[in-house]
Amino acid sequence: NPLCGKWMGVCHSADIEPVFGIPFLDTIRFNDRERYISGLMIDVFSTFAKTGKPPAIGGADWPEFYAIGNKTLYPYYEVTNYPKNDTNFSFGLKNTECERLFKPFVEN
Repeated sequence: NPLCGKWMGVCHSADIEPVFGIPFLDTIRFNDRERYISGLMIDVFSTFAKTGKPPAIGGADWPEFYAIGNKTLYPYYEVTNYPKNDTNFSFGLKNTECERLFKPFVEN
């Protein structure tokens, strides 16, 4: 994606096109693997909308909550077989890059 550098990770809203099946309509920009992933995403979202629980993909279990040690965690949905005991949210990520990018606009 030309709007997001590799250091930024996945762009905000990058999931919109595959969730709505765009890879099946645009066969030039998207390849077979992206269409496969789009199909999985459509299945996950539509099954969750119908039943309130995502489908088991690759044996992944979707409990309402689980415990790690003495902590009860409410999961965020992620297609994985391994629950995470930490979060991927943080503060101050890429401060230098963001300052360099946005500071000229903020100062003017």
